[in-house]
Amino acid sequence: MPGPRFRSTGPCELVLRDLDLPALGLLGLRERHGEETVLEARANPPSLTAEQRSFAVESLGFIDHKSSAEATLRLATKGPAKADAVNWLLRNGNGEWKKYDIAGELKKRGIYDPSKIVVSAVTAPKADPSKFSVADVLKLKGDPEKGKATSMRCIMCHEFNGTGINFGPNLKGWGEGQTLDVIARSIVEPSADISHGYSGTGVALKKGGHVHGIASNDGDPLIMTSTGGITQMIPRDRIKSKRPYKLNYSLMLSADQLGLTAQDVADLVAFLKVYK
Repeated sequence: MPGPRFRSTGPCELVLRDLDLPALGLLGLRERHGEETVLEARANPPSLTAEQRSFAVESLGFIDHKSSAEATLRLATKGPAKADAVNWLLRNGNGEWKKYDIAGELKKRGIYDPSKIVVSAVTAPKADPSKFSVADVLKLKGDPEKGKATSMRCIMCHEFNGTGINFGPNLKGWGEGQTLDVIARSIVEPSADISHGYSGTGVALKKGGHVHGIASNDGDPLIMTSTGGITQMIPRDRIKSKRPYKLNYSLMLSADQLGLTAQDVADLVAFLKVYK
């Protein structure tokens, strides 16, 4: 059931709709009712989806007010919204929120100090041609229960019912609307069709090596999340190339690279078809 609606009377006319107060832990917040407090609390519960949490932090990022910057700094210190909060602090720190000394606060809190950053090379290997085809997979009968167990090999990039990492697309409910061949091809030939927003990029480091992943900004530092959910803040003076280059293949490991057989893929296809 939809919860109460709030209209901001603060620095911007932000409308927050359909908030379930008990679920957001707001019952104890009796003294402060500003939009910043509501959004900060909304971003914290571990039960929220990654999309819901990101939206709450994003909404804070669009409020040009000290209380919003302070709320985002608190979120960046610990908790499930940390990565999103850091991203918005770095984005706004040289813009609207520069007057709040974001750079100084990030250093003081040990969140980002360029002089102490160690950047590690992380590359995504390009897959060799598969040992079996999509047609081979479709000849086999898949077992959803076995596929559920096999999905644990994919948690380095995907989350399944709270287990794993939100690096790749959220697959809950995705397979229900897809044909069996589309699901199979996404596993056997991940580069055949890359989901919007998940194209890989890379940067060459001055010290040597490369970092492959998904860039969430184009500022200083560049924030890059690599396979396995490894997120690095890369100071611009460590990067050889002016801008990230685009990878011509998927960051996702193929079935062969994951050590999956055609039967394993058939089981995964059957599981993803009913996973919702």
